[in-house]
Amino acid sequence: MIQGRVVDGDGVGVAAARVLANVARTEGPYEHLDVVMTDGDGAFTIPLPFDPVECLLEVRAAGLADNNHYLTRVDLPVVVVMHAGA
Repeated sequence: MIQGRVVDGDGVGVAAARVLANVARTEGPYEHLDVVMTDGDGAFTIPLPFDPVECLLEVRAAGLADNNHYLTRVDLPVVVVMHAGA
């Protein structure tokens, strides 16, 4: 499971951000998991069907620049910082 929080540049949780996890096994292509939405505090949980060796989170939120966040460990809480969009 991947647990984390999406925050803005001031550290305030971003509600209703879309988080997509692209996870990979040791061999084989990346698998795209269902999109989850952050709660009112910016928190999210993504269940995993297997133990991945790596993961790329694609995070999008209204009014903020998209953020692709690469994970080498999925067992730690993740904090994704979103900045103002152009």
